[in-house]
Amino acid sequence: MNYFGRTLSAAGLGGLATLLSLAAAKAETTTICDQKIEYTLSPAAPGLPSEISGFAGRWQGMITYQPMVEMCNGFVFEKVDANGAVGQRAWSAGAGSGIVGVNSMGVVAYGGKFDGNILRTTSPDGKNVWEIRMTGPNEISGFFTRQGNRYPVWAKRK
Repeated sequence: MNYFGRTLSAAGLGGLATLLSLAAAKAETTTICDQKIEYTLSPAAPGLPSEISGFAGRWQGMITYQPMVEMCNGFVFEKVDANGAVGQRAWSAGAGSGIVGVNSMGVVAYGGKFDGNILRTTSPDGKNVWEIRMTGPNEISGFFTRQGNRYPVWAKRK
């Protein structure tokens, strides 16, 4: 009976921890690059360096395809876990300078992983690769690669 009582306590604590982690995750809606997105933001795992935990949140910026061609781009990094894995939603909008008739890719959910302080993510179809790092507390930058072409990308916290 004692053992069973301890098992119940452990199960109760595990259930409480699960409920607390779900309560910490926050369902929200935002608009970035004229695209409405729903997401659930969880706090970054404790103990991570700021250049990794700082990714958590909403970001808006641009991809530069040519010197005079830019496209609005957004990210929501929904979670950053203790192993450096990231859950994110990313999208590009057809709005930008020098762009005519380019459609939004829509919202795409995928994950990524840190290699040192660089976040590397690949879209589900394997065609889009992001390599991004924090360049300040409210700024990220790096590169977006598609079909062998590499383009600069940057974003600011929104």
